Amino acid sequence: MCGVAPEDIIIESASRNTRENAFYVKNMVESNSRKGKVILVTSAFHMRRSLGCFRKVGIEATGFSTDFYSALPKDRFGLEGFMPSPSVLANWNFLIKEWIGYVSYWLMGYI
Repeated sequence: MCGVAPEDIIIESASRNTRENAFYVKNMVESNSRKGKVILVTSAFHMRRSLGCFRKVGIEATGFSTDFYSALPKDRFGLEGFMPSPSVLANWNFLIKEWIGYVSYWLMGYI
């Protein structure tokens, strides 16, 4: 849909975590005869840790975020922006998991 040729798309599906994904992609890119820019596609909440792992293995990727969990309220200046929402509270688990993952990866030297 974005005009990228299918042969230019590399999908890595063997990794079990973000660190392994970065290593496997590095090997795939290095063994591919076509060199060029790398665009990393992942969830918005996970992009910071992913880019950190890719940088650590020597890949300077451009991030393209998907799966956003936030949006502007319909009524930006009304009470809707201040009212608690069950769906917002339900999504906190993604944020907390990512914070823990980021700190863990930083402590272990993965990013």
